[in-house]
Amino acid sequence: MAETKKVNYLVQAWLVLMLAVSFGAAMAGVHLALNEGIQTNKRNETYDQIPKLIRGASKDRVESGVFTVDVGGAEIERTYYKALAPDGKTPMGYMLRASGMGYVDKIEVLIGVDAMVKNITGVYVLAQIETPGLGSKIRSEDFVLQFAAKSTTKEINALKTKPKPEENDIQAITSATISSQSVCAIVGRAVREFREHLDASIQLKRALANIPRMLPGVTQEQIQQIEMDNHVIYKVVDAAGEPMAWVAGGKRMGRWDRIDLLVALDPTCRTISKVHVVDQRERYWKSHVVKAGYVESFSGKKAERIVMVKKTPPAGQQVQAVTKATITSTAICRIVNKVVLRLTAAVAEIQNGNVAVKER
Repeated sequence: MAETKKVNYLVQAWLVLMLAVSFGAAMAGVHLALNEGIQTNKRNETYDQIPKLIRGASKDRVESGVFTVDVGGAEIERTYYKALAPDGKTPMGYMLRASGMGYVDKIEVLIGVDAMVKNITGVYVLAQIETPGLGSKIRSEDFVLQFAAKSTTKEINALKTKPKPEENDIQAITSATISSQSVCAIVGRAVREFREHLDASIQLKRALANIPRMLPGVTQEQIQQIEMDNHVIYKVVDAAGEPMAWVAGGKRMGRWDRIDLLVALDPTCRTISKVHVVDQRERYWKSHVVKAGYVESFSGKKAERIVMVKKTPPAGQQVQAVTKATITSTAICRIVNKVVLRLTAAVAEIQNGNVAVKER
């Protein structure tokens, strides 16, 4: 009797397994069969939005392109579309395609910007599966029209109350603040990356503006730019031309958006002098990260790998993760480690005479 039951259980288990495999294979087949059509429809929908997001543009006068950005050490491709005037040469504006995590899943967005990439001309949510009746309202005209005419050089946040006319913010959807802020983060990151792609000098200008804030008393005239194979570092010198610090920047996705940092090492590249935040859009930043002094906790550490701990008190090369901001804390720690590794290697090359320093 017991043996018969055992055999029945095995038969049932194999039946369930075979059904699962069959259904899985069938679903995969359906996905493959429909995927080409889905992508074609999405492509058509993308081009249909060009005249709506860029005033006077035609979807028949468009050049598409890609550029790459460094995200956590990986080269990620970004797609853009350039709308041309009737002469076929003059740009009327650009449409950017971007995506990011919402409250439920990935949100795909199209962003129109003017020819000078100074203002947003429109936003369209291409794909989303946010909460029906709440987060799904990010596709509504009332929500996306708020982005029109917003500056690409200023931060855009989703506020619970109606923003003042002079502010660069929008009003969040009631009971869908996270979905609303996610769209703001996606839009802000996309236009920022595209501006940097078109104008490589933006990164240099930001570094020159932030290094004196990072190292009080330092002037821009003391900063020397050094171009390596695929990145730039900065040598800060005193009146006699001797190095005071070595600086480089790094960026990585945090919990909500990209975090941009500058890291300074002492003249011998043995100690981290300071970590400076150039840009961030994280939640709980002031209330948790700043209050905990997390960024400052890297100062004085050896220019070696730093380990982040969550519960145990930090010691030596350890830093304490910030409560309710673990992902943000992890991103910052990884940026610092990557920049320190890059800086120490670059300075070693310079001191060996393998790289020429370009004075500004």
